[in-house]
Amino acid sequence: MTSLHQVVVPVDRSAPSLRALWPARAIADFIGADLVAASVVAKRGDREPFEAELVDRIADTGVPVSRTVVSVNGYTVVQGLEAVTTGAGVRVVAATPGHRRTLAFTGSVAEQLV
Repeated sequence: MTSLHQVVVPVDRSAPSLRALWPARAIADFIGADLVAASVVAKRGDREPFEAELVDRIADTGVPVSRTVVSVNGYTVVQGLEAVTTGAGVRVVAATPGHRRTLAFTGSVAEQLV
């Protein structure tokens, strides 16, 4: 954990997931938190190439993030992201809405984490 507070944004290869970065950056700045972009892959061999791709895609948005984390979990995305969000401190999870209608800053995966 890089600081007491983190705003974690679950991102994937979709453009909509990256839209959550700007509002998350505003929240992180407001509460003095680190902004962490997090994702999950199913296979170990996919982690490094996907992380490099993700870093490039995030850079293209112009949103400064504190770090990018890609976990490996072959079962569920939620379990993979739980490793990023464990520990003491405040965690705000921001994501775009998932397959069903959800609250403004929680998507299907984020809702399960919260």
